[in-house]
Amino acid sequence: MTIFEKVSKELQDYGIKIINFYNLENNQIALYTDDMILFIGEKEKTIGLSFYAPTIPERVATLTLLIKGISIKGITIYVMESFIFDENKDYVSGAKAFKILKKQLTEKIINNYVKEREYEYVLENYKGYLC
Repeated sequence: MTIFEKVSKELQDYGIKIINFYNLENNQIALYTDDMILFIGEKEKTIGLSFYAPTIPERVATLTLLIKGISIKGITIYVMESFIFDENKDYVSGAKAFKILKKQLTEKIINNYVKEREYEYVLENYKGYLC
């Protein structure tokens, strides 16, 4: 059984949905889930874990322990930089990913605030209909 097959089976056993996977160069596979991307190197016997930037630390710890618990002889596991997808759907990692996340969260907060203010304005300035 290959590393990819073993990891896929283990993730599915724990109820973690595999969104997609891609074959990369040098016999490597990128396995996408909701919270992380696993870069699996069959030849090198490696797994690189890259977590989605908004993932909470407890979830990251749980997923890391789950992957470390897979019994594959001679495997090396690396925890890589966090990632996010920008507005062009491009993969961005590291500090730049957290800048994009901060910008997205700020925009979401401002949009929610404006929407609430609009609701308040309508409630305060328009007469309702009698039912």
